[in-house]
Amino acid sequence: DIGVVKHISDYVLVMYLGEGVEYRDKESLFSEPLHPYTRLLFSAVPDMDKPFLNEKMLGKGEVPSPIDLPEGCYFAPRCPMRDRRCLTEKPDFIQVEEGTWVRCFKV
Repeated sequence: DIGVVKHISDYVLVMYLGEGVEYRDKESLFSEPLHPYTRLLFSAVPDMDKPFLNEKMLGKGEVPSPIDLPEGCYFAPRCPMRDRRCLTEKPDFIQVEEGTWVRCFKV
């Protein structure tokens, strides 16, 4: 429950298929998510001003099978920012600033 996480956490690790994709303090994460999956995840949270999800918010593609993971970035099959590199190389978890780690070539 993202609402609970927002109220009880100081730092948050967002995971996709068992792998961390973004780690940072909750204020920064909730105000400006960096990883495309974190953005997709937050867009799916119900909002009284936008009560219905649309296709753009849900993203495209299928979630890969956890027993047959893709060669490159695990999120690449669903990512709107992917390129060839994302499909063939697995990104490292890199520190983009103090206390902020992201697993994405595009960040």
